[in-house]
Amino acid sequence: RIASAISRSWVIVNYSTVLGVEGNPLLAVEDSVSAIRASSYVSDQSGPMLLYYDLNMTSGVLSLFLNETIYTGSINVTQLTLCPSANCSGSFQFAFTVSSTIAN
Repeated sequence: RIASAISRSWVIVNYSTVLGVEGNPLLAVEDSVSAIRASSYVSDQSGPMLLYYDLNMTSGVLSLFLNETIYTGSINVTQLTLCPSANCSGSFQFAFTVSSTIAN
């Protein structure tokens, strides 16, 4: 997986990525031969946190907004439940199934 270790953290940049104070373009690093590896790497030490979500009942889309990038292959939609109240009590709850779609 990308950026999961220093050996998997490389960057390629186009000359138009940034300009110097005098307007001069960045010296490009545009191919895998010239790619630059990270000089240091600090691994993630905490799990992602759900910040908020949007629910569009017209399109049927539930969007989760997290505080960090996640590996989409790790999403287990069967652990998501929509509830009618904060304590999730009552008979009207919706549990997602494995046939639910995940979009990046």
